[in-house]
Amino acid sequence: MSALHEILAWSNSLGSSWIRDALRRVVTQSEVSEADVEELATLCKKPHGLSDAGADAVPLTAGHLPASSERGPVSLAALTHVSDVNALAPNETVNFGTAGLTVIYGDNGAGKSGYARILKRACRARGSEPILANALSDQPAGTPTAKFALFVGGVAAEHVWKDGTPGPAELGAVSVFDTSAAQVYVSDKTEVRFRPLGLDVLDRLAGLCARVKARIEGERSLLQAQAASWPDIPKETQA
Repeated sequence: MSALHEILAWSNSLGSSWIRDALRRVVTQSEVSEADVEELATLCKKPHGLSDAGADAVPLTAGHLPASSERGPVSLAALTHVSDVNALAPNETVNFGTAGLTVIYGDNGAGKSGYARILKRACRARGSEPILANALSDQPAGTPTAKFALFVGGVAAEHVWKDGTPGPAELGAVSVFDTSAAQVYVSDKTEVRFRPLGLDVLDRLAGLCARVKARIEGERSLLQAQAASWPDIPKETQA
């Protein structure tokens, strides 16, 4: 069992659902934004009646973790963009060599990063980023969808992937690494952190909990600093 799967098993024993939600964000996102911190603070306050927000926590599950296939080696043969990823043309396919090196090249704006975003999201890469639809399209945006052709243990297989839905375990066995994923392992001071895969999650979770605590403490300080405002009641009244 990998460190990430042990962390998942530990998280299932936690009573606080907001921490399990925080773990999901740490594992699936390269950076946790201030908007994430605000949402987590709201989820933290909700069970205590301090927030009436309708959003519910989304805990970390096995579908968010990279996986190793028990059916043999996994190799990616082709990726077809079906719809709603950036401005990529629908039903266009990028083929990969099942052995050796595949080089993909093109001008700026050709769509290379769009296909990379699909790979990172579908293959559960550390440091993946949200996929946005075409901002210039006048058509309503749907769910980003793609089709993968794989060889699993030498046997051809196809999978349709939809963003936000856990994909098959085979996709989790495909490793995707780029500059945003590198930031998970290398700090801004270029200090290389070498440790078993997944243990950095606990450091990042501790830092995120500290940020949530600081936000809630700030809210409490503002409330305590507010002076009571009393109405101006004439002296001659019974009140």
